[in-house]
This record gives sequence, structure tokens and C-alpha cells, in this order.
Amino acid sequence: MKGRAVYGRGATGARNKWRSAAPSDRCSGSAAIRAAAVLVSYEAYEGFLATRDEMSYPDWERRLKQAHREAKQGKGISLDAYLKRRAQR
Repeated sequence: MKGRAVYGRGATGARNKWRSAAPSDRCSGSAAIRAAAVLVSYEAYEGFLATRDEMSYPDWERRLKQAHREAKQGKGISLDAYLKRRAQR
């Protein structure tokens, strides 16, 4: 039955066209399913927002590659050094 969608009613009684036939195949037809809620830690959410912000720039891929190159060359600074320098401003 794997990979075959089952037409029927879900736990709520609503018609659920994309309910999976096999428990191991729950992602079948997932394009038609929307998550109602997602639980993540606050730190993960903040990280997502920061990533989304960075990716809003048209040249984000170039900037990311440049950051990777600089990190490999050892041009970065530690978080402690950055915070110390920022506190002096």
C-alpha cells in the first residue's frame, strides 16, 4: 500500500483526500497539507528570522560565499572579541 493515497475521513470526520495508506509513507501528497502549528525553540525561531532577513538581499549568495571564504582564511573574530569591541562604542 505504500505510496497510494486513501480517500476517506480523518479523525475529525472531514474528508481527507491525502491521508496516507501506510504509516511509513505519511508525506505522500504533502503538498496539499498545511501545518496548523509548528513548535520550535525561541532561539531556532530567531535564527530563522535572521536567515530570512539575510536572504532578502538580492546578493545574499555572493555575501554568503564571501563569508565562507573569509572564515576559511581565519579573518573572522570570536564572539567575545566582537562583543568587547561593540561595548567600547
